[in-house]
Amino acid sequence: MVLWIAGLAVTAWVSLLPGSRIGTMPGSDKVWHGSSYLLLALPICFLFPSKLCAFRAAACLALYGALIEVGQLYVPGRSFEWGDIFANATGAFGGMFLSMLLARWMPRPEPLPAAQEAPALKAARRLTATRRP
Repeated sequence: MVLWIAGLAVTAWVSLLPGSRIGTMPGSDKVWHGSSYLLLALPICFLFPSKLCAFRAAACLALYGALIEVGQLYVPGRSFEWGDIFANATGAFGGMFLSMLLARWMPRPEPLPAAQEAPALKAARRLTATRRP
């Protein structure tokens, strides 16, 4: 989770650098946008195990990209583009779906024996066990 948050911070930092500091990137900037958000979305299914949580995380990631794009309005040499927002969202949801596929094929770690679980996890298991019909 820490590495994922660090990736979000680096993405914001690079995206909000003045245009004069980053120069031009080879290729289409839409490919850069989409691929960076796809990479950010890859760990989603491993961090958020339910499909609904994964979808919400991808939606939040797409919103994050849109907010950064709005922030670029106030950065010299940078500009707001709808195409960048679309590329960010496409990368975020594409990465989520790819993450779902990877999660199916990768083995899940074995759960810890009950004696080794953290007390908070034990309490959470008891709460969810009592709520199920």
